Amino acid sequence: MTPYDLPSPEDNILSTLARELKHEYTRVRRSAVERAGEMLKVGQYPVQVMNLLQTVALNDVNQSVQDMAQQVLDRYKETHPDKTKPDRGPATIEAHCSLGHANSFDKSDLCKNLGRYWRRSVLREGLPFQEVVLTCQTCGEDIIVDLDCEGYD
Repeated sequence: MTPYDLPSPEDNILSTLARELKHEYTRVRRSAVERAGEMLKVGQYPVQVMNLLQTVALNDVNQSVQDMAQQVLDRYKETHPDKTKPDRGPATIEAHCSLGHANSFDKSDLCKNLGRYWRRSVLREGLPFQEVVLTCQTCGEDIIVDLDCEGYD
């Protein structure tokens, strides 16, 4: 093993945080949210940490963890504002990997080439979606997202 094979300190810190934010125990996830808040307080990897917290605030199975993540996001949104992105319209899908890397995908391209990305069909709130596997453009991790191709066929 050479020094070039070692992961960067950023990847270690962020992957540990991401793993703890998805941990099976609520107490571990709550502790990770608190640590994410401390990282934001000192300005450590703010974009990635905000992305990870956004995922927790939207998707955690425990409402108290979601609320806690949202409180941290609200507290630091002024300090670390979301970079203003140009309006890409509804034809762009934004997705984040577990390390918080931001990715953009062309929805019309995905729908036209669904066979290349398709994972399975699912129903969400009575609406049909295609679950697709996308690849993080930064680290290569698989990202699973729901895709509604209605109007893009």
